[in-house]
Amino acid sequence: MPVIRDGSHRAVVVFLTCFSDADIFEAACDAGLSAYVTKERLNIGLVPAIEAALSGARFVSPGVG
Repeated sequence: MPVIRDGSHRAVVVFLTCFSDADIFEAACDAGLSAYVTKERLNIGLVPAIEAALSGARFVSPGVG
């Protein structure tokens, strides 16, 4: 997965995915994720993920990894 955020920009990246396995999560982390939300948690996790990402925190859906 290419790097999409390298720390020199203020952009936040929220991954919305159906995958919760560790390999894909680690690749997303390496690419520069701000938040990782699984589709099964979309209805309760998307807003908190965006809020966390905008505040500089990292959000990860429960059960990932």
